[in-house]
Amino acid sequence: MNKNIEKSATPIVLLSGDDIISKEQVRQSLCTNIESERGACSKQLFDPASEPLIDFLERMMTPSLFDELRVFQINHAHRLAPDDLDELMRITEHPIDNVYLFLDAGTFSDNRVSQTRKWRTWQKNFKSKASSAPERYSFFECMKPPEYKIPDWLVSNVPLFFGRKIARDSAEYLIDLAGTELGALYSELQKIDLHLPPKKAIDLESIDTIVGASRTTRPYELARALGEKDMKRTMEIIDGLFSSTFYPPLSINAIFRHFWGLFRIRKYAESHPREAQQLINPGQNINFKKQNEVALKFGVASGLLTENQPGKVYPVIIKSGIVKQARLFKERHHKKIFSWLQQFDIDSKTGRIDPDKKAFELLCYKILRVEELEQAE
Repeated sequence: MNKNIEKSATPIVLLSGDDIISKEQVRQSLCTNIESERGACSKQLFDPASEPLIDFLERMMTPSLFDELRVFQINHAHRLAPDDLDELMRITEHPIDNVYLFLDAGTFSDNRVSQTRKWRTWQKNFKSKASSAPERYSFFECMKPPEYKIPDWLVSNVPLFFGRKIARDSAEYLIDLAGTELGALYSELQKIDLHLPPKKAIDLESIDTIVGASRTTRPYELARALGEKDMKRTMEIIDGLFSSTFYPPLSINAIFRHFWGLFRIRKYAESHPREAQQLINPGQNINFKKQNEVALKFGVASGLLTENQPGKVYPVIIKSGIVKQARLFKERHHKKIFSWLQQFDIDSKTGRIDPDKKAFELLCYKILRVEELEQAE
């Protein structure tokens, strides 16, 4: 996010990127500046389902009977048709009294090559205008940080958004609970902000109280706790799963997928011990680029990632510590675990057993203690 928001909003503003939180903060700040300097204004949002863009632009160009300030907003500007983009550029060439236009553009997630090329050209021209005529055009690029940088992003931006601090360990804990989607994180931060006294820092206790108490545990969390051989966490998650609607096949599938990934990582590590060591004990002088490259290889080898998913390397392979987990279970242990999972799945589906909490806890206990059970045989 561009923190140097101009004191006075320009008539035409383009907010580009996939960081929806920062874009909203910039927009709110600019609107606040407009109203503090020039008084109240009316806001009008373009709805493509109810009117064509040309009608919306005509309303914008038509003077107000009451000479009031008006703010017009067009979302998803990058998805406008080429003709609409041309019309938009033509109209924004000329000032309109008492009118501000906010354009909000995201990023393409599909392969619309021609539309992507058209928008890139349009945005490049707009950026050029913002450089040559900064009194009339403003361009703000708000890009979502890589997932491994989101904790730092929270540490830097929470004071700007809420006027309170958050430490890095608290930011990481919030991400563990709420995920890395910025919209979801911002929603949880708003809840915490309402709960805390003014200026109080967002700490682990407040996150646990507000976010932890309301969230639903998921099967993949159970699989990760089992992979870490964390008995306490495993039992807590099982309690959470059974406090809502528990569906055995989902949990069995999640556990199998996780341990199948661990099994494949272990096999890959056996033939690539040096690369495995770079992820298990990276040392102080970490080459993050090289670490990501190695982690992607492990992700592809395990089936958890594909070659075109380098952006998922940090949460899936590095932060999760899944390569370290793979060392905790030998190949013969995996075979036992797969056999137990298959038998539990069959027995629960055929009615041989009641997949209640006690039976499921026993299955998880066997997975956690597979080595000890083997020695006792």
